[in-house]
Amino acid sequence: MATYKSSTAFNKELVLEIAENNDGRKTNFVYKGFESMDQAKEFAKWWEDCWYFGYMGDAVATLSAQGNIMVLASRYNSCD
Repeated sequence: MATYKSSTAFNKELVLEIAENNDGRKTNFVYKGFESMDQAKEFAKWWEDCWYFGYMGDAVATLSAQGNIMVLASRYNSCD
């Protein structure tokens, strides 16, 4: 699993910690660093809008066992 920090087109000012795991067919992501659960929910909706068509992307805002806000997302690696 690769982990890095980056901003996204969602909000260039918001730098997120991103962990991703690519199993060849599908990539799973964990995004951390949100300021609120509402912001995480907005990000999850934005992320799905970007990746759903063709890649069946889905995302959900949730809390970790430690109570940290995060978004869990996944998408297929090709649109076939």
